[in-house]
Amino acid sequence: MAINGEDKLKKLEEIDRTLEEIKGEVTGSDKPLFIELIGTPKSGKTTLKNAIQNAFDKKGIPVITRRETAEYNPIPKSSEHYNFWMILE
Repeated sequence: MAINGEDKLKKLEEIDRTLEEIKGEVTGSDKPLFIELIGTPKSGKTTLKNAIQNAFDKKGIPVITRRETAEYNPIPKSSEHYNFWMILE
């Protein structure tokens, strides 16, 4: 389904308003906002994380990211125990 130019502009304005609301909530509070992305391998989690981080950075919303679990998994991917460790982590 293609989005026409007018609908795309409306969505971008909605995203901008939402980011401004998030910025107000985060900068006016001592409590952090946590966003957790879960999904199957190759489902777009890292791509979405990068997009969110870029959008927050552009709006001046402070961001701290955690390393992805697969980056520090001590078990080789070829092991039958790799996925079990990932689930438990």
